[in-house]
Amino acid sequence: MCGRLPGMLEYLEKTSGDPRNYIYAISIPIYYGGKAAAGAAGADTYSVDQILDDMRRTMDDQTAGRKAVIDLAKRYNLPGGVCAYEGGPDIGGGRTDNIENRILAIRDPRQGDLYNKFTTMLGVHKLSLPIRSPRRAAQGRTRAFGLQTMCLTRPSQMTIFATS
Repeated sequence: MCGRLPGMLEYLEKTSGDPRNYIYAISIPIYYGGKAAAGAAGADTYSVDQILDDMRRTMDDQTAGRKAVIDLAKRYNLPGGVCAYEGGPDIGGGRTDNIENRILAIRDPRQGDLYNKFTTMLGVHKLSLPIRSPRRAAQGRTRAFGLQTMCLTRPSQMTIFATS
């Protein structure tokens, strides 16, 4: 998950001095989508249950990567640490393979449990919360969420409402 960040921060430090004089925080996207979102072989036949299970596994598997980015921010003593500029469930953008089950997985009531796990994970890692503005999205391949609302004062009560 760190990708090019260590080299970039090392270069900034070498050429310009302490990175915290220039950078407040490291900002990363935090999505959980799994193999269905990534278009992995065999995922084009996943059921809704398999997609949700894979999303849960993906979230767990990202722990080491998130910790590495947090450790990098600590190493450079960045005042804002790490924040997420966006995040949440990922169903693979505009790809069309298995689109029905991918959309149903996003709209499934069990997605609420995944969102609660997601917001809990953000708190455990002390990451700033990604803000999802309430919106009514047109239904289609790239906008499967319908109306979304995130209660920022009580993130454990984040809900997704399907639109008709």
